[in-house]
Amino acid sequence: MDEEALLGFEDSENLASVTIGTTAIVVEASRPRAALKSTAKSYPRLCFGSVPATARQPLTIPLRDVLVAAFAQNKKVFDVSYLKKSAVCRLQLAVASRDITDAQHLQEQIMAAAYGEAKPFKKLLVFINPASGRSLAIKAFNRCAHIFEAAHCTLDVVVTKNKGHASEVIKHYDLASIDGILCVSGDGTPHEVYNALNAKKSLETPVCMIPGGTGNALVRNLVKSIDDKEISLSIIKGTKHPVDLAAVTQQDTKYISFLSQSIGLIAEADIGSEDLRWLGPLRTAVGITKRVIFRKNYPCVLEYKLVSDDKQAIRESSKLLDISYTDSNSIEPTFSNLRTDHFPQDTCPDGWHRIKLDYMAFLYAGILPWMAIGAYIFPAAHPADGTVDISFADYRISFWKMVKLFLNIEAGKHYHLKDLTYLKAKAFRVTPLFDNASLVIDGEQYPLSPFTVEVLPKAGRVLADRKPHNDHTLA
Repeated sequence: MDEEALLGFEDSENLASVTIGTTAIVVEASRPRAALKSTAKSYPRLCFGSVPATARQPLTIPLRDVLVAAFAQNKKVFDVSYLKKSAVCRLQLAVASRDITDAQHLQEQIMAAAYGEAKPFKKLLVFINPASGRSLAIKAFNRCAHIFEAAHCTLDVVVTKNKGHASEVIKHYDLASIDGILCVSGDGTPHEVYNALNAKKSLETPVCMIPGGTGNALVRNLVKSIDDKEISLSIIKGTKHPVDLAAVTQQDTKYISFLSQSIGLIAEADIGSEDLRWLGPLRTAVGITKRVIFRKNYPCVLEYKLVSDDKQAIRESSKLLDISYTDSNSIEPTFSNLRTDHFPQDTCPDGWHRIKLDYMAFLYAGILPWMAIGAYIFPAAHPADGTVDISFADYRISFWKMVKLFLNIEAGKHYHLKDLTYLKAKAFRVTPLFDNASLVIDGEQYPLSPFTVEVLPKAGRVLADRKPHNDHTLA
């Protein structure tokens, strides 16, 4: 049921009604000359406008857009800060002495309705990587900083100086004192953060992102609309959600991966286009185009613990998948003995399959559906189903078929093409039969050698105001 309160001037009967609905706060002048105004005083992004007492239309503020409801008893002013697009607005109501108790109750009710299970006034450790993408991370942070300030969030900001800086900070940081780690960067910084958290046995610390790089896959998997308002609100009103991670092993060296692992054409296009960072998201597309034209063969042996290789069955299961996100289902990451040197050369462990790919253009594996904004690479992937999606294509398919495959990636329609092999697995191992190339993990370059990938179900955490999921229906 809606709750309503009447607030007015100290020395008058002029009142404004404030109604808390299921999705919005509605404020209207219930009598002439009510004490009602909307301003953006003291905030860098101004949103001018007022609701006069004679206005016929009430002021409606969506609860999702409410940042803070506060009551200053000494000033007898009730104050609501909220977002209109990416501008912070303030609604202020004068409160009569007789209405102080109602105002206090109203403030509590609005905050409870606006935040639900989320914790308000979060404290976040912020890593800004000024070298990511087109060096736009600092600008991206500055566009959103006023929103976090208005929401009374505490931000401990670190501008990273080099690779490994974030890891060093996390190593000595009291992670129990914060509500999450915010990366203003591309996907390389979250990759470093998750590995640092694993080294500290603190993967329960949630990670979130403001896009400041080229791919920005993490934020695309958490937020539908990539704009400053939606991204900021997703973090400010976010709660902790478990997601799968993967353990990548090369001999005795282990890495944590939150996104993808790749070799071949796509990996080389990613790493080989570093000098084109100024192109932004077009960088990888240009790199792929060059490598499709001047195609190379990347043969390998693939071994995998199969869940399904039937596209139709995968398609149907992805529509029906209902994953529980409660922390009680989470596990601590445990690395099994699936080391690359444990596999016999001629046989596979029980339940595993082996195929030799003599003619391979690329092999791309992922945990999340989106590999970048506009790159829906794994349309059947789910962030917490305990599997990794693996796709690969034959090197010998025609130029136009390869072009068609990549042109269909944005909408995920490449999934249906016969030239793409797509399967789900619990783990896999790759033995490259080529050299002078790289293994790419979460967009980061690693030496090429045999490697094993093992899914760690729900081992990681993200901070978001919705459950991370595949928001496309696989048609």
